[in-house]
Amino acid sequence: MDRAIDSRNLKIYNKSNSVIYFFVSKNDAFTNPYQNYSEKVLNDNNRVKQDTFAYFIDKPINWEEFIKDCMDGKMRLFIVAKDSIDKYGFKEVISNSIFTQKYLIDIDYLNKKSWSIVYKER
Repeated sequence: MDRAIDSRNLKIYNKSNSVIYFFVSKNDAFTNPYQNYSEKVLNDNNRVKQDTFAYFIDKPINWEEFIKDCMDGKMRLFIVAKDSIDKYGFKEVISNSIFTQKYLIDIDYLNKKSWSIVYKER
């Protein structure tokens, strides 16, 4: 039996004063065996310019199952400021999970936020 691909899209808004990068993970590390971490891919897919938004394009087939399989039943969304990328580089940021802000997200949170996460500098 074929299952339909989940059509819900996670949208990340950047309401800060600079470029940000985002990473989605099942645990507290950025690494995902299915993600391409090349600088080009990260700049194309994981970068959000100020006052714009981006979609998480590597979405799972089923969000509920994906989140249920996450540590403590919560997906992690990491925001990394461009300053951190400039200072440490992509490799260091990813290998050491250097981030500016972390969101712990479940399905209820996504539904409540209409599948949109808004990042604002603190």
